[in-house]
Amino acid sequence: MKIQEYQITVKLGRGPRLEAGMTLAIEPMIIAGKPDICELDDGWTIVTEDRKFISTL
Repeated sequence: MKIQEYQITVKLGRGPRLEAGMTLAIEPMIIAGKPDICELDDGWTIVTEDRKFISTL
């Protein structure tokens, strides 16, 4: 099994600032198809290029 790494990068100062008491969620994905992914125009949604099913844990 190959585990692919996907890193999201943001510009400093964009979005909310992470402060004490807040929670950061890391959600691993299990992908049924090829591991190639793309981000939709909403800047949040991730889909596979072949549009196969994805499950987050």
